[in-house]
Amino acid sequence: MIGTMTPLWYNGNMKITCELRGGRKTFSISGKIVGTDIVELCKILDESKEEECDSIVVDLSNVGFIDSHGLGGLVYSHILLEKNAKRLIFTAPQGYTKSLFRDCGLEKVLSIVDLPPSRGTTAS
Repeated sequence: MIGTMTPLWYNGNMKITCELRGGRKTFSISGKIVGTDIVELCKILDESKEEECDSIVVDLSNVGFIDSHGLGGLVYSHILLEKNAKRLIFTAPQGYTKSLFRDCGLEKVLSIVDLPPSRGTTAS
């Protein structure tokens, strides 16, 4: 899986792919994160608690919208992974998504990095 994007799920609203980057599992999400899709995303992220790595990266650079259910699901996954000694890192939120995190004060609670993780390098 190193360097190869593996499609995990797509339903028309949201697409999830996975890639191993710098020893970390990176999920790239594109589209909208809304109530009808968040269960599947949480399931995929929750399964990561069994991974040997200490952090999981979620690239949000191609997410245009998150509703309240989606936001709640991301916070839920953060808490669940944290309880399992994993760090969930959200990278590159853009526009509305970035404003949503800021306006809700989640930049103080979640690990959010402005730049997407580089291929083959590790995020700090």
